[in-house]
Amino acid sequence: MIQNPRFPHGVLVYRDENNGTSDDPDIVPKKMLDSPCRNYLSNKGSEKNGVAYSDYTLALPRSLVDVLTGDRVLVF
Repeated sequence: MIQNPRFPHGVLVYRDENNGTSDDPDIVPKKMLDSPCRNYLSNKGSEKNGVAYSDYTLALPRSLVDVLTGDRVLVF
């Protein structure tokens, strides 16, 4: 794989799909995206009730996949 300084990281995005019924769900993770990316801290972290919070931004090259709320994102 060619190293790209603009997108030095990688990302996997998984979305849970129900292959069963609402009464008998069969949840299967489906890989939606496997791509190079850039991941960086958006702002300073904060602490609330002893838990550290940080917001990150994920920059992707052009992609036809929409990352939705509830998707699992793994950055490496």
